[in-house]
Amino acid sequence: MTSNFLRKIFLNNISQGLQFGSRWFLSIILLKTLSINMFAVFSFVFSISNFMVAILPFGSPVYLINKSEQSKKGYQELANSISIILFLFFVSLVTFLIYIVLVNPQLPNKDLIPLGLVLSLILSINAIIFSFIKGIGNFSFELKILSVFSLLVLLL
Repeated sequence: MTSNFLRKIFLNNISQGLQFGSRWFLSIILLKTLSINMFAVFSFVFSISNFMVAILPFGSPVYLINKSEQSKKGYQELANSISIILFLFFVSLVTFLIYIVLVNPQLPNKDLIPLGLVLSLILSINAIIFSFIKGIGNFSFELKILSVFSLLVLLL
């Protein structure tokens, strides 16, 4: 194994740990800071978001990791993946609005669902961009971004 390969594995593991740790730490901070009702709202919105993050990227992260470096049109692949996410987001949003208007206008907490959808859009685009960065092998850039995010979480 070359030292460059080991360096990339090390940087990838550190960035994965920072990503997990910073989100976990953010949840702990919010749990301590928010009231029970506000944390329940946060959890509801975040649950919707996590459900949609599994759907919106539509397999793009794995595809981008495999094809970004091989393809000379890597940035075009990234743009196509973001376009797919945007299309699925708008389909989800329109479907939700049609459901609210035609089927169940009395749905409880219906005003929170669009927040979850918007958060899922942001997190999906984030996942796509990080997958692209991994695909081109720029683990140090990913680590720098996650380090800044972790520092911002600590400043909360």
